[in-house]
Amino acid sequence: MEPGSGGLYGSRRAWDIDRYTDGYNSTLWRYLGDAYASQPYLGAEYICALPGNTLITGTSWVFNGIAPGTSLPGFVAGEIDRVDSNLYRRPGLTIVASGTGICRTSGQARPMHTTTFTAPSGARVLNGSTFAYGCFLVARCPSTWTVPSPSAQSQQAVGRMVANITEWVSRGAIQVPSDNAIAAVRVAVPKHHLETSNQP
Repeated sequence: MEPGSGGLYGSRRAWDIDRYTDGYNSTLWRYLGDAYASQPYLGAEYICALPGNTLITGTSWVFNGIAPGTSLPGFVAGEIDRVDSNLYRRPGLTIVASGTGICRTSGQARPMHTTTFTAPSGARVLNGSTFAYGCFLVARCPSTWTVPSPSAQSQQAVGRMVANITEWVSRGAIQVPSDNAIAAVRVAVPKHHLETSNQP
């Protein structure tokens, strides 16, 4: 459904508020309230772009199989999201990992929150809140990020995190409305092992 056509998105795009083309005559969607923010859909809200910072692993299920306190230099990179207390927070929303990033334009430290929740349909939603998952798995991050090349230890840790996330998602079953001729959907865990490599 196109924004502006009613339904799920209402009239989100009724007028041009693109801050990159309209400058100071514009605003951010989230400043128009919950119906326009990303947090109700994704679990957290965009904060800023950043070159890179270190994530220290904790004790939530996302880090199962990784020693608490493991350092992942450069993993908080690209963009970060956080849970905004002024916006709608999904029932059951959980912050499963957190860190800090230094915003590229302001130079200020901001929190990063990785979140999970289960939607009414049964769909499991994870907001990773960093762009670094993929580049850590292949040991090649964008040159514009000021991050070290991911080490074998970092790759293994991120591979373990992705496996934990995949396992969590696979526990859910999505229920579809009875008036549709669509079968219930279940996510399956991949049968093959996720390989990581130190080769560029």
